[in-house]
Amino acid sequence: MEIIMYLLFPYLSQFSSIIILLRSGAKINMSWLVSGKSKSSSGGPAGLVYGYIIVWLGTTAVRISFHLVASWLDWLEDVWYRINISTVEGSTIGATCLHRLRWLTVAGWQAGVVSAAYLTATVLQGLVILNHDNYVYKAWHATLIIWAILLACVFINTVVSRYLPKIEGIILILHILGFFAILVPMLTLAEHNTASDVFTLFLNGGDFPTQGLSFFVGLTGTVAAFLGADGVIHMSEEVENASVTVPRAIMLGVFVNGTLGFGMLLATLFCLGNVDDVLLAPYLYPFIEIFVTSTGSISGSTAMASLIVLLSFCTTIGLMASSSRMTWSFARDRGLPGWEALSKVCLIYLNGSFIAKNNLGTMAGESLSDLNWGPWRISGLLGTLNNAFACIFMIIILFFSFWPITIHVQPSTMNFSILVTGSVALLSMCYYFLWSNRTFKGPVMETTTEEIS
Repeated sequence: MEIIMYLLFPYLSQFSSIIILLRSGAKINMSWLVSGKSKSSSGGPAGLVYGYIIVWLGTTAVRISFHLVASWLDWLEDVWYRINISTVEGSTIGATCLHRLRWLTVAGWQAGVVSAAYLTATVLQGLVILNHDNYVYKAWHATLIIWAILLACVFINTVVSRYLPKIEGIILILHILGFFAILVPMLTLAEHNTASDVFTLFLNGGDFPTQGLSFFVGLTGTVAAFLGADGVIHMSEEVENASVTVPRAIMLGVFVNGTLGFGMLLATLFCLGNVDDVLLAPYLYPFIEIFVTSTGSISGSTAMASLIVLLSFCTTIGLMASSSRMTWSFARDRGLPGWEALSKVCLIYLNGSFIAKNNLGTMAGESLSDLNWGPWRISGLLGTLNNAFACIFMIIILFFSFWPITIHVQPSTMNFSILVTGSVALLSMCYYFLWSNRTFKGPVMETTTEEIS
């Protein structure tokens, strides 16, 4: 009923955060399908099952901690403001750390947009390989497709942005219908593996010294499926009663989409067939081979995989919506190069009263003078244990996220994320000490009309 009401009345913004969060869960429901040969071979079917459960629990703990932050304030800079006033205000070292943290966060969200576009492009290439035997995969083909996807997402997030809430609602419906459109044919037409093939078969395709090490390396592929669920936080300025709605949307999204994703994972593993044949298929992603062996039809497999392409494209739209707001807020705080231009806001469409706006800004600044608990809080020992588990989980994931997919490292199997992350950290540090330390003072509490025009 909420979805129907939302589509009929697109300006009921209290539903938008839930719609956005559940739509971003489409990524959860398909990312493990397109996790590629490397992550599937590190851990195997059993590793995927148990790894999914561990990551689901860890992600839930992290999101619960986010609930606390999101319920404090109703605005985009909440996280950074709380870090600023609780740990770094008045501290040079703290300001430096905050600046670098925000650089890494913005860079991570930007990379997420490109990753989703890359996923969409390469799955599309896999479909071309499936339908045209004479097609030869070229990396530059994917690059051109990625640029086309990004331009389309920019168009949707700018020119037709007023229709974005409706688009999000339609995406949610496609996500739910697509789940059953893929699940039912697989379970009905495919030959099923035994329970032992799913729950006891571990693989060590990377030739790591131990199976446990291989399991943790493969765990990062499952983590990627849960990234982006906090994107609704960055939309909080556009959500009514965000201190209540945002935490509720985050928890609902993690629970519902985690459940659907786990169900799809089990269904796919039971319909997997021969693991070696799936991993060695020429279609770039194993799930396409699973569709082919399940349905025995190229047309049917193409239709099912096309849903994955569509949902991946929709994920790119949502990631761009969140990352663009994150980038703008950092530019508003004068932390990015060219912040003067990036932080500008066109006033043509702002027909409200600036007196009222300035009064609201003053009220917001006064409300930030004290640290007060929001309406959502887990207190006592339970909250401490949850935060401790979330921190341990994130440390483990951060450590293994820089590992290569195999112990025999070559340029094609090297994990260059450590190079990219280190470069961003180093360049942001240089930029801060050379220039940004004179302009970046933490989150900007108030702005004048002249500053945003």
